[in-house]
Amino acid sequence: CRRKSRNKMPKPMLMPHKSPHHETDIKPFLVDKLRNYAGSFAPATTYLRVHKVPVVPKDLELHPVLCLNVHHRVRFRSNENRLGNFVKQKPIACDDGAFLKELALKDCGVLVRSIWDVKEDLATGRLIQVLKHHRLETFGFIHAVVPGKRFLAPRVRAIFNLLVERAALWK
Repeated sequence: CRRKSRNKMPKPMLMPHKSPHHETDIKPFLVDKLRNYAGSFAPATTYLRVHKVPVVPKDLELHPVLCLNVHHRVRFRSNENRLGNFVKQKPIACDDGAFLKELALKDCGVLVRSIWDVKEDLATGRLIQVLKHHRLETFGFIHAVVPGKRFLAPRVRAIFNLLVERAALWK
């Protein structure tokens, strides 16, 4: 004879793709949008010694563009063109941003990554940001998500608030 358990696990909840700017109560989660995830173009300094610097998006046709597969659909903010429209050389099918960054540092092309992913390499001069006036639309957002706010431990609330506070200072 088997007994059925009365303890039912809550069903997993998918977070909405787009959420409001500020703290939201989506039961059973507490969510806050911290930052958007915008892309930048960054070839290696040594790559640009040999190749022409891209000045407009059409110049990307002359370079291998190192981007994640999902970035081919991303549009430029200034017009309706998609990044994939300018990827003329055979693209590298990749879903690993760290690998693409290593390829860029080995002079394999123009990297498309979030500015946060390449910030240190830009500061040290290993990568150079190009096409600054031709920005890509936001890839998505970074959210802080914690389970519920009804029985939220004070230390979890403190970390959540710290993340929200510090995210406002990210540039």
